[in-house]
Amino acid sequence: MVVEPEFLKKEMKLFFQDLGELILSNLNEIEVFYFVSLINLRFVHIYPFRDGNGRAARLIDKWFITEKLGHDFCKMQSEEFYKKNQAKYFEIINLCVK
Repeated sequence: MVVEPEFLKKEMKLFFQDLGELILSNLNEIEVFYFVSLINLRFVHIYPFRDGNGRAARLIDKWFITEKLGHDFCKMQSEEFYKKNQAKYFEIINLCVK
């Protein structure tokens, strides 16, 4: 289930407010990866676009990790991991948003 269109603006505003607070927070590496998973789940639940929500979520993930842990993490092969584990990724997302 995704956010109804009439609540989209409010939910996106809250999403970016929360994201801003996380960016300003002092997080260790484990916390960064914990929160990036929640960021991804939250964005996919909001589902603000007709197409490309997963790609946008993964871009936000990469940006967040890079901002918090440094540019070396930009080289992380997360896209390859998502591609290889796509079925499991969607299975888990579907379990979380029910």
